[in-house]
Amino acid sequence: MTFRSPAPLAPLLALASCLLTPLAAGAAGPKLPAGLLAYHEKAGSQTDIFVSADGGVTARNLSLHPAEDLAPRLSPDGASVVYQSTRAGKSHLFVVGVSGGITPTQLTSGPTIDQAPCWSADGRTIYFESHRGTAWQICKVGVLGGDVTMLGPAGHDALAPRVSPDGTRIACQLRKEGSEVWRVGLLDGEGKLIWEAAAETSEFNETPSFSADAKDVLFAASGPDGYQFWSMATTGKGQPRQLTRFAGWKLHPLAVGSGNLLLFDEKTPAGWRLCLFDLSTGGHAVLDSAHDRFQPDFRATER
Repeated sequence: MTFRSPAPLAPLLALASCLLTPLAAGAAGPKLPAGLLAYHEKAGSQTDIFVSADGGVTARNLSLHPAEDLAPRLSPDGASVVYQSTRAGKSHLFVVGVSGGITPTQLTSGPTIDQAPCWSADGRTIYFESHRGTAWQICKVGVLGGDVTMLGPAGHDALAPRVSPDGTRIACQLRKEGSEVWRVGLLDGEGKLIWEAAAETSEFNETPSFSADAKDVLFAASGPDGYQFWSMATTGKGQPRQLTRFAGWKLHPLAVGSGNLLLFDEKTPAGWRLCLFDLSTGGHAVLDSAHDRFQPDFRATER
């Protein structure tokens, strides 16, 4: 079976099969709207959390610690960042204000591995993946820490949660017990599986997020020329739709602005870099090619 892009995405079919190349000086390309960008950056053996209000041209280091600090996610109000860190031994979750200069608050602890955090729509709860027993599960904890609640889903490993804008659903990547195929799934607020899906022939369907209008789940899926971005209707009806057709290893698609822009990270021989892709025009931009940056998040400035 061949999945076809809907009519508005037809121009994407003509894209060249190559890595995105930095734009020449003065060339026009998509730009981030006004807002706050978060990412982690690796320099030597150290990985820290950064936030930037100008697309990464200047940035503030929020973690500045020899431990591995990864996977930042901005709060709904843009005032705080939750991330994972090994500063307490195993990987656990921490929250810090975007202004920096204060000691981060540790949310989880103990012998478990807690990572890939994201915020609830109201900013009161942190959802994350955790290995607590024999499988990876989606869990949640209050923004001030406290007891951890395991959500599931049963019979699956589950990773990389993202909460819908209305707070009622959770997108994640799933693998059934005994299977080697990672699929994208949608859970209800209590962790019950609503549906799961995969791109054609792909064994790795990963790093889901929601479209700007929350009508689709966006995700990266492996293929013969690297990873492409796909979408699946949140209703679970129909088949996944392919959004991009350019070669390379790219992950973490995130809709920004009106929804036509995708912010993502791309692997290059020199490391990871942050990029923008315009779904309506096929235009692209490399935000920064001089630094090893990964797992972007973005919060638009309210107008």
